[in-house]
Amino acid sequence: MAALRSIGSLLPKVNARRIIIPLGSQTVPVASPASGAASILATSSHVHFDASGSSEFSLYQRIESSESVGGFQRPVFGRRSRFSSLVSHPPRHAPALFRCYAVAQPYPEDLEMDEGQDDEVGTEEVIEGCRVQHGELWNEDVKIHYVECGDKNGELVVLVHGFPNFWYVWKNQFQALAGAGYHVVAPDLRGYNSSSKPKGIQNYSRRLVVSDIVRVIDQLGNGKPATVVGHDWGGFVTWAVAEDFPDKVKKAVIVNVAHTSVFAEALRSNLRQLRQSWYIGFFQLPWLPEWLMTHSNFKSLKAAFSGTTFQPIDIDRHVKAYGKAGAAEGGINYYRAAMRGHWAPAPSAPRPIRVELPVDLIWGELDRYLRKELAVIPKAIAPNAVVKLLPHCSHWPMWDDPKLFNALLLESLSSQRAISGDRVQSAAITSNEGMAD
Repeated sequence: MAALRSIGSLLPKVNARRIIIPLGSQTVPVASPASGAASILATSSHVHFDASGSSEFSLYQRIESSESVGGFQRPVFGRRSRFSSLVSHPPRHAPALFRCYAVAQPYPEDLEMDEGQDDEVGTEEVIEGCRVQHGELWNEDVKIHYVECGDKNGELVVLVHGFPNFWYVWKNQFQALAGAGYHVVAPDLRGYNSSSKPKGIQNYSRRLVVSDIVRVIDQLGNGKPATVVGHDWGGFVTWAVAEDFPDKVKKAVIVNVAHTSVFAEALRSNLRQLRQSWYIGFFQLPWLPEWLMTHSNFKSLKAAFSGTTFQPIDIDRHVKAYGKAGAAEGGINYYRAAMRGHWAPAPSAPRPIRVELPVDLIWGELDRYLRKELAVIPKAIAPNAVVKLLPHCSHWPMWDDPKLFNALLLESLSSQRAISGDRVQSAAITSNEGMAD
């Protein structure tokens, strides 16, 4: 959810009808009209896609099967060089903002990065005073890398990261949770860091990603359900695991991400949130988001953490993680999979899916990606829920105030409330409340 914020003049300008993508002033190679476009007009400064009737031309078709004329031409970036793609005639299942057209191009050659050898398994390192061990497990043909600490016979707590992070985002929680006797496991989601990075957007579906977390619980949880804690995209994953496999989850703790139904409604009705979520539409473009994220020594990735409590050493760890071949594409593919319907619940599932197990939502109110209005859990979704608001924290409350966050997390883990179903509790918590001695 954390967008690449420092692309500056290269950022898309988004409103309800258009997405402006600066790319270059040279002639852009476009697909042959025979491949599905009703008409394509290319000029030196703009490319307009126009389609009508049965010959509709969409991003969804174009990314899956595209052809280029004359080969790839590298974009030229600059203040005056721009091209725009007109938003119109989208697939019916896509939210209005993110319906757009684009010409798919081959990946630039300089997007290739070091494959690297995964020699971490079995090794140990000390993270913020806590010794963690690297491990891996397999879910069919997908390797899931993880770190673990604490008592392996203790209650399992699975920490699920989001974008653009990896297991390391939980570094400030390892010591507190392990010290409390929990078995702590922080996996890299498929597509990230040292886990497998399968090709194909369909390989980042709800069903497959959820199956990875269920595999972690089954193999490392001693046959018992686990508490699953998810931040950002990891929060979406946590909701999905709780909805699809409630027998595997003792409790869900969500950090700074809304339930999918709340988020979808905000995109339909909240213009400010719509603007803050521009990058979701941008991520639907092929190769360009990955290229911008990694070029110039990962300048845009580093800028995503500007103004945060991430230190240079922490940012360097993220650069190393995203320097592995396919890592940028893997993380962004979650957004592409969601926009193509791969994160919809099973057709046979009830609407909405009711989560009866306890759910805590911890929310930093200074989140620059998600507005405070989204920090709600409808009682029709999860009647046994509590919302804890942190007015002084950002999108990463576990970094901004780890002492308070850990106290709240430990409180959540030890509490198995039975809240009345007529309301969802909410409370604002300051840095002077809930502090552990």
